[in-house]
Amino acid sequence: MLKNKINAYDLFLYKNNKQIHALRIAIGFAICFLIFREFNIQSHSWPLISLVVVLTPTSFVGNVLPRARHRIYGTLIGVLLGLMSMFIARVSFSLSVFYIFACFLFIGFLSSTKYQYVAILMGITLSVICSASPTNYQIALWRGADIIIGSSAAVLISLFFPQRAEVHWRAAYESIFMDIRSSIAYVFSKNVEKDRDKIMILLSRAKTKVELNQKIYTPLSKEMRVAVSEIKKIDDCVLEIIINIELVFNSIWINQKYNKSIDIVNALSEVNVYMLDFFRVIAIHIINPNDDLLKMSLFRLKDECEILQKRASESDLINQCDVPDVWLELNMFSLIESLESYILLMTSPKKISQ
Repeated sequence: MLKNKINAYDLFLYKNNKQIHALRIAIGFAICFLIFREFNIQSHSWPLISLVVVLTPTSFVGNVLPRARHRIYGTLIGVLLGLMSMFIARVSFSLSVFYIFACFLFIGFLSSTKYQYVAILMGITLSVICSASPTNYQIALWRGADIIIGSSAAVLISLFFPQRAEVHWRAAYESIFMDIRSSIAYVFSKNVEKDRDKIMILLSRAKTKVELNQKIYTPLSKEMRVAVSEIKKIDDCVLEIIINIELVFNSIWINQKYNKSIDIVNALSEVNVYMLDFFRVIAIHIINPNDDLLKMSLFRLKDECEILQKRASESDLINQCDVPDVWLELNMFSLIESLESYILLMTSPKKISQ
């Protein structure tokens, strides 16, 4: 949740996430390998395999814990099904074949649900146990123990250098908001044509970062205890803001308005100043939350937008080129207002619902 400031340690982990991820896997594997060899754990390849499988993908805390839990659940259920198949095989081989057929019907159905990983582990474990001798109960018990040991080790290792999706998301959005702020500053500068390439680069980079954030929805939702739909609202709103900036950039008023209505020009300039201030404040807020400061910044921007709307309604140029300018500015404020409400909601999130 957006309640605590991101500390220097978390920012260090974020900036060096690839190196730390590789270091975590290497250290974890080496330590577990030495421990398993020292205590002569039977078939210690399976704990090491579990360790690698759980840790190797993007190992945010919100990813590792569910992945380890699902691996343990799938293995234990597979062990129980395998033990039952061994018992049935001692009575009747034909009956055990029918039993295994029924088990894999269930596993196949489960694999098409959100418990796909659990189903995969159930199938793998059941396959290993079924291929063993009907009297070899040890293989089933050791299989379960190995997976639990390996998965637990992966969770413990991930907590030594915890990489949180929340930190990645917040740090990325600080950069996104600063890129948006810079693009707005360039759009409303006198050298807008000269700065065209800079504006396009900034907006394109912001879009790319928003799209990358979409890949961590699941761990982010679990860590922040916020519904994915609420997170997606922020991404959609930011993308709309970027599109609105592009529309402003492409509008004709930049070159035509200055000799039209000085009151509207001044009002637009004031709105832009407070808009730049808002994106500066929200970029700071996403790292070091301060609800009061964010609300105050939006309140000042709202006042300027009301002045702009009033002057536009009183202007004789209501049917000329000033109208698109005002509409785009007010539409931008509407999007900013929505963005602020979504961000503040993150400090008091609802119950998770996908």
